[in-house]
Amino acid sequence: MVVEHLNKVPFCAAAYSRKPVLAVNHHLFGKSAFLQVAWPVATARLAVCPSVKEGWGITVTEANALGVPVVATDAPGLRDAVRDGETGVLVPDDAPEAFSKQLADAIEALIEDPVRLARLASEARAWARRFDWDASGEQMARAIESDAGR
Repeated sequence: MVVEHLNKVPFCAAAYSRKPVLAVNHHLFGKSAFLQVAWPVATARLAVCPSVKEGWGITVTEANALGVPVVATDAPGLRDAVRDGETGVLVPDDAPEAFSKQLADAIEALIEDPVRLARLASEARAWARRFDWDASGEQMARAIESDAGR
């Protein structure tokens, strides 16, 4: 399992005590950073993102592209990136103790259900394939040009 943002949400550490965890600091740069992060993520059965807000949740989409489902907080940005029950599981942003328990329960339920985990992994890959940097760049350029013409 790979956990993102463990340093941002220290109370979540208790939630991970039931299963082995590899914490990844995603503040790395360059080609070696990709190799340092992509390999552990690609070999994980599950990724966890307990962040309280994200602009989009690119790390979630990147995990999905590697066929790794995600358990994440039901928070802005993440609820756009994670399709609850399809590419991962969203856990309600609740009081710390309740959140930790719900997070741990969601992680454990997925790890103990390899059939569901495999289905989520397959759907995660398909979902992530929908996103393309070139197409996104072209859409952004069209939007800027359209707005500039007003």
